[in-house]
Amino acid sequence: MIYFTTVMNSHESRLLFILIFYVSLACLKIEANPTKVPSKLFIGRVAYNSPEMVLVSHEPLARYLQKTLNLEDVEFKLYLDYEQVYDALKKEEVHLAWLGSVFFAKQKEWAEPLVCPEWSGRSSYRGQILVHQDTEIKTFEDLRGKRFAFVSRTSSSGYIFPLALLRSKGIDTDSFSEFAFLDKHSTVAYSILAKQFDAGAAYDGILKEESLKQYSEKFRILGKTAFIHNEPIVIHPNYKGLWVESIRMAFINFSLDTSDSSLDEIPNLTGFQKVTKDNYEALRQMVRYVK
Repeated sequence: MIYFTTVMNSHESRLLFILIFYVSLACLKIEANPTKVPSKLFIGRVAYNSPEMVLVSHEPLARYLQKTLNLEDVEFKLYLDYEQVYDALKKEEVHLAWLGSVFFAKQKEWAEPLVCPEWSGRSSYRGQILVHQDTEIKTFEDLRGKRFAFVSRTSSSGYIFPLALLRSKGIDTDSFSEFAFLDKHSTVAYSILAKQFDAGAAYDGILKEESLKQYSEKFRILGKTAFIHNEPIVIHPNYKGLWVESIRMAFINFSLDTSDSSLDEIPNLTGFQKVTKDNYEALRQMVRYVK
């Protein structure tokens, strides 16, 4: 932002203030009721790694969208968390927001989901209950009195869905002698491997990760949750009628474009799949059920 100073009398100041006020109102009206597709597309994203790395990895996607949608520019704007991304969407600082599945499911006023990413060919995932291969735990009932590890209270596959599964089997957190939140799926797995905890919840791809796949035979899966869709990319409601189908198809066709796209730039991204609000309704209900 550029700041400047000038000298004017009080009358001139009031006139300038009135002018700025009405110009601002006019701008807000234009933003609130767009009648044509903007020339630039801004997408909000959480900086899950160093900002430079995230921007560089998303550059091929941005340039592909720019060319496909015939825009002047496509830019990813990075934020610290989903709250900031969603706030930027509501303020129309961005047109699209790449949100977390649980965060999206918790919002009362939903934006319109367009697509979700496919990670390693999958557009959804599941939670699972893991135990050590050597343990005496064979059934859900055997978990009573045991030590249990979750990921975090906001994790769909590391807490929300697994807890709902446990409750359906008559087990709740007060059934354990101890339970804790360990922040990472891999930490949950390692804690079971080291027998610091007797069982735990993690997403269903954890034992395929490079650091853990060598130990996969030392685990046993006690049960799996229902499927959870990957994180949605949503559009501001004001642009729903103008942009939904063209942007949705551009994302979906990104995986099919071999000349301009570079899927390898974003680790494990293999494409995008169409989603709607209905795809997240089960998660929304589950978030209400598990608190």
